[in-house]
Amino acid sequence: MTAEAMIPDGFVPFSEPSPFLDRIGPLYERDAADGFAIGLLVLDQHCNRRGFAHGGLLVTLADIALGKTGERRSTPPVRLLTTSLAFDFIDIARCGEWIEAQCDFQRTGREIARQLLCEAR
Repeated sequence: MTAEAMIPDGFVPFSEPSPFLDRIGPLYERDAADGFAIGLLVLDQHCNRRGFAHGGLLVTLADIALGKTGERRSTPPVRLLTTSLAFDFIDIARCGEWIEAQCDFQRTGREIARQLLCEAR
């Protein structure tokens, strides 16, 4: 089975590439009525020496989900900057597994999004 065949329905290539994100990708997004999600298929390039996804990669996905959820769900749309992000790991992602991050948009402050609840699956 090809890597493309393992991408869940509804996900398309991420629409806002950057030099940094191009290095950690390929990234995929789903922007549906039930929320924005960012995901990737864990490849060898994403793994540490122990064979599972590097923690920094997981935090990066949460950071993207946090910012893009706030930007796309606010009216009018805003550009946000993450100033703080706390992360607790509950499991590992192995090579070949699909991971995604999705946030529940609670509210934003005047300039900074606050209380966005993120879950990586």
